[in-house]
Amino acid sequence: MDNWSTRKTMLIRLKDQYDEKSWEEFVATYKQYIYNVIRRMELNHHDALEIVQLVLIKLWKKLPDFSYDNYRGKFRNWLYTVTANQVRDFLRGKNLSLSKIPDSSKDLEKSISIPEIEEIAEKEWKTYIANMAWEKVINHFSEGVCRAFLMSIEGHGVEKISAEIGVSESSVYVYKKRVQDRLQEEIAYLNSEFG
Repeated sequence: MDNWSTRKTMLIRLKDQYDEKSWEEFVATYKQYIYNVIRRMELNHHDALEIVQLVLIKLWKKLPDFSYDNYRGKFRNWLYTVTANQVRDFLRGKNLSLSKIPDSSKDLEKSISIPEIEEIAEKEWKTYIANMAWEKVINHFSEGVCRAFLMSIEGHGVEKISAEIGVSESSVYVYKKRVQDRLQEEIAYLNSEFG
């Protein structure tokens, strides 16, 4: 488990709005995901940063009253619903006060549907969890083992990986399998904790 607290424990601790350590942990866990979802909605970097702050403020206010219920759905579903609503509110506010918004952003509020937001959020979650898992997994393997794995997912053949890293082809297969297994374990763990 290392530095990761369970989602449920973190959410319980966040009932106390002034638990700064828990809030920092929450922000460290979810801020980048929120940003990534917003950016996938085709908003620019600066607007996305502003919306992230608005989402975090809204979450900070709502989390003390939030009651986690496994049967009602995943926490991240609620998280991206709050995010999507904040994007819509932001765009409505921009449309009322500024005429400088690119046409694609003006149309975004009208055109993006709940299923599309859910699809964006789900794809982004999978990527986010995989990246988080990778950051934890790379500390368990040597640079050569990690390089072999990365080269394999980039589509390089075993012969090329073997020659470049200086190990036998059978070792390349073993390296790939070891990293893949550890990565899958970490992804499953993170999904159970934060999914």
